[in-house]
Amino acid sequence: MVLLVPFSVILIVLPEIIPVIVMWFPSLLPSTFSSAHKAAMREKLLIRREDLARKLQGGMTKSDKAKPADFVFPDQIRSIFKRYPDGFLLSALSRESLAYTSKFFGVSTLAPSFLLRIRLRRHLLELKRDDGLILRDGLNRLSVEDLEDAVEARGM
Repeated sequence: MVLLVPFSVILIVLPEIIPVIVMWFPSLLPSTFSSAHKAAMREKLLIRREDLARKLQGGMTKSDKAKPADFVFPDQIRSIFKRYPDGFLLSALSRESLAYTSKFFGVSTLAPSFLLRIRLRRHLLELKRDDGLILRDGLNRLSVEDLEDAVEARGM
């Protein structure tokens, strides 16, 4: 609704410069609009996530504390989650960890640490809200494209 007001003003007042405005300000378009640029950005994000996952997995295998095989079974993951009922604290993460986490979720990393924490917190709250809506409506009502978008937003 917030984006509808400026876009409708532009539509009424200046209809001949709409293509220029769309090129300069793509965030004014509705979220259902998709373009080749959006698809290219999605591919770049996927490549970055795969690279980051390889780096993290390499670090895990070098560590004596934890191995990837330790986290295979859902019961083990649930036991870890029980120790952290609210997840992890963003305030406890270092700048480097914040940057890696931001890259993983596709959040811009060009900001100081406090702003990265705010952006990540907002993104995680949006995901939590989205999860609640999905649980309420059920997975059966999602189209394949919506399901792919939801999975991608969660870094999978």
